[in-house]
Amino acid sequence: GIKDLYKYSRFDFIVFAVLCGCDYFSAGIKGVGPKMTTRMVLDWKTRKFNPIRRLVDVKNGKAMNMSKDEMKLKGLFKNYPDLDLDKLISEFMAREEGNKAEVFRLHKDLMCSAPKFIAIMKHLLDWTPVKVTLLYKPDF
Repeated sequence: GIKDLYKYSRFDFIVFAVLCGCDYFSAGIKGVGPKMTTRMVLDWKTRKFNPIRRLVDVKNGKAMNMSKDEMKLKGLFKNYPDLDLDKLISEFMAREEGNKAEVFRLHKDLMCSAPKFIAIMKHLLDWTPVKVTLLYKPDF
């Protein structure tokens, strides 16, 4: 069913955070909100696109068969000529995953804790978070 598409990966969350605003890019892309981002991510899942690669391709004008949302996003990216998506995404990828819940800063200066973010995602997507138990102790 369609609910199976709502399993957000780490890459989906990174795309969500970049477009809607986060610690590394606090403003986000003006004109893009959680609903539009969610629609695009779900569309990319359906079309089996890597969300980060697709985001970069849309920004660079290399994406083929763009949806209406992607066309809008491509236009909005023109307002951010200095936005270095590669650098921004690298900062996310380099961040260590600790036991502490990450704090997401959504646009409009709204501080959003991980539990609140999960509640928003559950509401928007009928998304069920999955708790992962580590069977080993990481060395870091």
